[in-house]
Amino acid sequence: MDQWVRNISMALSRNDGAVLADAFALLRSHDASWRSLPAFITGFQPSQLASLVGYQIEEKWGEAVMEYATCFSKLNARDFAAAYKSLSSAYLKLVTIFSQEDGWMLPLVEQSTFDLRVLAELADDGRGETCLRDASEKLQKAFSACINDRTDLIDRETGIPNVSRKRGVVFVAVSAFRVYFKIGNYRRWAFLKSQVVDSDPPPAPTYYFCKHPCDAMLHVLLSCKHMVVPLERSVRGQESILENPSIPKADVITYKYYKGRLLIYEDRYEEAVAELDLALKHCPESAYYNRRRILGYLIPLQMARGKLPTTGLLDKYQLEEFKGVRAALISGDLGAFNRAVQQHLDLFVRKGTYLVFEKAKTLAYRNLVKKVYELDPCKVATQLKLSKLRAALHISGEAVGGDEVECLVAVLIYGGHVKGYISHKQQVLVLSKTNPFPLACFAKSSQ
Repeated sequence: MDQWVRNISMALSRNDGAVLADAFALLRSHDASWRSLPAFITGFQPSQLASLVGYQIEEKWGEAVMEYATCFSKLNARDFAAAYKSLSSAYLKLVTIFSQEDGWMLPLVEQSTFDLRVLAELADDGRGETCLRDASEKLQKAFSACINDRTDLIDRETGIPNVSRKRGVVFVAVSAFRVYFKIGNYRRWAFLKSQVVDSDPPPAPTYYFCKHPCDAMLHVLLSCKHMVVPLERSVRGQESILENPSIPKADVITYKYYKGRLLIYEDRYEEAVAELDLALKHCPESAYYNRRRILGYLIPLQMARGKLPTTGLLDKYQLEEFKGVRAALISGDLGAFNRAVQQHLDLFVRKGTYLVFEKAKTLAYRNLVKKVYELDPCKVATQLKLSKLRAALHISGEAVGGDEVECLVAVLIYGGHVKGYISHKQQVLVLSKTNPFPLACFAKSSQ
């Protein structure tokens, strides 16, 4: 115990954030595995530690050190809720001190930020969001402490990086994004599961595309927005924080990933594709699981744009959930499409990509119309009888009336997925003589 306190005291006297981070760390940041707790925790005596802290540690740090030690003790007893409460209190005190210092504390702040987020998830244990909500509030304070540092990241005259708190702002922001999305996905998943996953019979097919009535992600959008704006804003003619070379590349890549996810919830699919594609391009090939995570959102968006992944890509990253969808979109088999989505519906709902597949379904409808037209042995020039399309839909498992078939075709024509017009009197789809089934329109319609 005495050695632990002495190490902390020496680190404080030298402004050594790395040593402090090592002294207070709960988890290894590269794999979230537990670190060994200090040896004195087994026979932890708060009164004895308080005496040592009071003698060797300056007052403003004393309470934080005691809270960290209490957190270690509760972790040793596997009481995650109590451990989180102590860590949350220590983190708040840490941020208060951090806001009055320069960037030397960043290693400790980043380590404790990581620990706070992971421990909040463990404390909630999937039963709610109490600790996650508390963590989100603490991370907002840490974000403010970073972003409000008036010191430039790089000295304008010498070009040498300054010891600025802003160097940690992107790391704290993406940590907050992780927490916000955990909270939002918990609520959204609970709502959608009750409406979609548990519905019996399954929801009827839709031929129009609308925003989901669930507003569970609204607080995520609002919470993330107040971080996105200052991070991307140029100040005094300089580049934004994200463009600054002193910001770790890994943090920027993670930021792009979460911004892409945020844009999906805003139905800004084209912008989401740009952000996720940028994240993928700059993510190292060796970071297999990170690339797989990015592709889990980028692939549905590309499907909605009419761009399908290769089977080689799906095999490489073990994205089995997309194989059935891909095959169904190519063949225009609506029944197979519905079954493929239904098979992984729980996953798609939790990830927030379910509605993206509803847009991707447009490609299946388009390919079904094309397939019926091309295989019709009795077709007349560029005409397709709507009755035959209705029969094909019925075979695919979607029993619809004549008016619904017309509505479906009208939507496809309006979206530019089919070129032609409907003759209501003759109940015929008259197709364009040139390129009646364009694919380029899918990128435009996803904007």
